[in-house]
Amino acid sequence: MADLNFSPKPFVRRDPVQTLVVLAHVLLLVAFLGSAYYLYTLHVEQREQLNVVDQLKDRRQSLQDDFERVSFDLQDLDLRTYDREIRFYAQIQQELQIPWVTLMDVLADQLPDGVRIQFFSSGGSISSSGGEAAMQILAEARSKKDQLTFLEALRNHEAFHNILLLSETYEGPTLLFETAFTFEPATGGGR
Repeated sequence: MADLNFSPKPFVRRDPVQTLVVLAHVLLLVAFLGSAYYLYTLHVEQREQLNVVDQLKDRRQSLQDDFERVSFDLQDLDLRTYDREIRFYAQIQQELQIPWVTLMDVLADQLPDGVRIQFFSSGGSISSSGGEAAMQILAEARSKKDQLTFLEALRNHEAFHNILLLSETYEGPTLLFETAFTFEPATGGGR
């Protein structure tokens, strides 16, 4: 009996090798498309990671700039604090170099009975050439005559120089006055 085929396109039997070749081509196409998709996702991830790395580099540079600025400010602050401490200790050292006992003894010898010293301060400046110390006192006198006697006694003593009457105020029967002078212990240390 003969095979009858009534289809408009007759069925053609294919060779099994040809079917394997077509199947292999389809599998290779699927593998190629899968590899292309995988490479695309790797490329996208790499681009995102590079963006993150760039952001981290920018942040690192910003933090490094901030650190340098802050460390410079701290150095400057430390130098200012250090300079202030040095000036403070230098002033203490200068005041310690003033012969206070000699100064008080000489000053007490010049003080008349009608004058009382209320406040005494040193300017803290001792000239390196002559060893002079700048002083300032606030005193109370019973009368103008006592005040003038005290100031004249300071002017006549060889240890006191540059005597200035800074201010005077009358408070009832007493006279408050402020005077400044320099004391040179080399000439006034006669005790």
